[in-house]
Amino acid sequence: MPVDNPKPKRLSAEVNAGIVGDYAAKMPVRAIARKYGINEWTVHHRLKRMAVMKRPYAIQPDTVNAILRLHANGRTNVAIAHSVGVSETSVRNILKRHTSEL
Repeated sequence: MPVDNPKPKRLSAEVNAGIVGDYAAKMPVRAIARKYGINEWTVHHRLKRMAVMKRPYAIQPDTVNAILRLHANGRTNVAIAHSVGVSETSVRNILKRHTSEL
C-alpha cells in the first residue's frame, strides 16, 4: 500500500512577514522554525526568497568588548550570555580566546 505524501504547507503572506520580522528582531532560526511549525531549512529558504540579508556569523567587536568587560566585573558566563544576547558557549569561546591575551 503506497504511503501518502502530504503536500508541503503553503505559508501565508502574514507568516512570511512574521518570519522576516522575527529574524530582524534577532530571534534564532531554530526558534522561528518552532514558532511557525516549519523546518529550519524553510526559514532560511523563505529569507533567501524574500531577499533578506543574512546576519553575520561573527560576533561583533563591540559585543566581544562587552563580554570581556562583564567578565572582568565578575559576571558569570550565563549572565554575560543573557546580557549580550549570545550563547553561553560563545561567551566561553571568546573568553578562552581573549583571556590568555590579558
